[in-house]
Amino acid sequence: MTDDIFANIRPTKLKFYLRCMDSFGYPPEDILAGTGLTHAFLDTPDLLIETSDYIRVVSNMLTITDSPDLPFRLGKALRPGDLGLLGHAVSACGNLAEAKDLWLKYNWLFFGDLFSVIETHQGDLFWYEYRPRVNLLPNLLQFFVEEMINVDTCLFNRFNRCPVPGKHFYVTYPPPRHRKLYEDLLGVPVSFNSNKICFSIDFKDPFFNDPLPGSDRETLSVCTSYLENIIRRASSRTSLSAKVRHLIQENLPEVPSAEDAAENFGYSLRTFTRHLRDEDTNYLQLVTTVRERLAKSYLLTTSLSVDEIAGQLGFSDTSNFRRAFKTWCNITISEFRSGGYRNSGIKTRRDNQDTSNSPAVYRTSKEAGEILPSAPRS
Repeated sequence: MTDDIFANIRPTKLKFYLRCMDSFGYPPEDILAGTGLTHAFLDTPDLLIETSDYIRVVSNMLTITDSPDLPFRLGKALRPGDLGLLGHAVSACGNLAEAKDLWLKYNWLFFGDLFSVIETHQGDLFWYEYRPRVNLLPNLLQFFVEEMINVDTCLFNRFNRCPVPGKHFYVTYPPPRHRKLYEDLLGVPVSFNSNKICFSIDFKDPFFNDPLPGSDRETLSVCTSYLENIIRRASSRTSLSAKVRHLIQENLPEVPSAEDAAENFGYSLRTFTRHLRDEDTNYLQLVTTVRERLAKSYLLTTSLSVDEIAGQLGFSDTSNFRRAFKTWCNITISEFRSGGYRNSGIKTRRDNQDTSNSPAVYRTSKEAGEILPSAPRS
């Protein structure tokens, strides 16, 4: 996986969402609301979508459809081709073991940098633990976990006519009303309210080393090279201000001085200041930008308390954070978290039934280089 600032996803996934949601009767502008993205923009070559926009889109879909089992509905429509270049690369691997390793290496391009995947094994039994990098709100956590198991199962079924040789699946949240869909999909016992999210798979089955029907070394080489080129080009195009934002984020709750930041990039303070001015910004503005965007992301996607968020952002006390937030957004933190910062153009299914009620989706600001929150530091 790459650094947070480059941990973005390919537009393939959002295109898949738009296609499916259109078939459900929801237009693209409602799905993309609050991101600054357009359907046409998703066709831009080498485009990488910020993970924060990905979260925004998922929040929109959940609110609009009012469908807790949405990932399973999407999963039924998913085909390996919907995974784009990554799907072609995995399909061209020599065997399932190689496909598994490649998928684990690059799947952040499809899922974003929301989870780290820890692989351990005891003999032939492999354990895959999905560790959230942020404390996501329960409905978002459930969506992303359900999406992952649907995508993983889709890929496995692409290569084999038999079920996934899993043993047990564990998740940390309570059983949803559609819990039976888990066992129907995975074919294994599922334990809810566990202390971790993990899946055990028995790799003693011989077919893991059997050649895959679509194995093609040339196609695999071309696809993986292109994936690496996309990542490299995205990195090389990153502006100094984006790199500085990343530096600030990585050091929070401590904020580096401007002098230390300049030294980190090999500049004198004067040259550093001039380069930032050329990008129409300054160091203090960047510190404020990082804090504001992280504050909004934490408030919208996590269950962290206001005191905890203030501490993560390096504020000396919560009252200072509250005052700063009011300055940034023109509303209080409690108003923001309770829905005061919503996009009034979106209607839920309930709203469509009763048009006297509008609005339902939070809107986040969309500016160049928006940052996904790192896992809160202890």
